[in-house]
Amino acid sequence: MDEFTKFTDGQEIVYPAKLDSIKIRSGKYRVQVDGIFRVNAGVSELRVYWNSRQDSMKFPVKLTDAIDTVHYVIENLPEGPMNFEIRTVDSQGRFSVPTFLVGNVYGDRYREGLFQRTILDQNFMADQQFQLALQDVTPSVGFYAVRMTYKNQNNTTTDTVVRTKELNEKINLLDYLPNQEIAYQTVFRPDSNAIDTFMVQRNKLPIKKATSVFGV
Repeated sequence: MDEFTKFTDGQEIVYPAKLDSIKIRSGKYRVQVDGIFRVNAGVSELRVYWNSRQDSMKFPVKLTDAIDTVHYVIENLPEGPMNFEIRTVDSQGRFSVPTFLVGNVYGDRYREGLFQRTILDQNFMADQQFQLALQDVTPSVGFYAVRMTYKNQNNTTTDTVVRTKELNEKINLLDYLPNQEIAYQTVFRPDSNAIDTFMVQRNKLPIKKATSVFGV
């Protein structure tokens, strides 16, 4: 310790409290930094560095005496994996010990690799539902939902996003107007922590003609 203090003029080095439980959440040309401040120790600012410290952002911090959960968004980032350095700064300009994390930024290159989830079958059900059966997919691909646009029984347009599971998925359209066009788009979420979703180009579903179940 004596050897160490001779480089600090005998003064104790004080570090501000670090941001705890940090996550870098991926997004579309952006990321979100999430974390928790467990103590109010005079922290006034958060600094985030990337691109080998050539780029950075400052975020003001206002803390209470309780546990504070914070969210900071960094926009206009290039697509691809990125290394981030995160530090807090207190009111006297002292910096915390750094935290290093890797985050992913998604964009057009990611979108170009996406594809429509296949609708394998369609059936008119006895309770006047129109049921669509989807192909099974693997969780790692990022299939998240399907956006459906169609005419409903009131002859107006329904535009809805239906969350989907990977296996044995069937979507029931409760108010579908028989024999009308259905447009659909597969929605992708790059990973479970992502703040943005991506959609492929809209397709039109060839409709199986309604049977006597619907009285037409």
